[in-house]
Amino acid sequence: MSTARDFDFFFGDWDVAHRRRTDFLDAHSGWEEFAATNRCWSLFDGAANIDEMDCPTEGFKGLTLRLFDHAAGT
Repeated sequence: MSTARDFDFFFGDWDVAHRRRTDFLDAHSGWEEFAATNRCWSLFDGAANIDEMDCPTEGFKGLTLRLFDHAAGT
């Protein structure tokens, strides 16, 4: 059974390493790695959290919003 606290382990500030394909349409292409910083915090008493990523060497940022549906348990 899922709970609103399933992603609590993400909370905090992190230095992270990412990998991605050099050509995402080609499963045989090589990999490239890049560093990022990640920050995650809770909203609405744990019913949601935000995961913000900054990739300064790549020139982009990303964001994940996770929402918990108490009625469905997911």
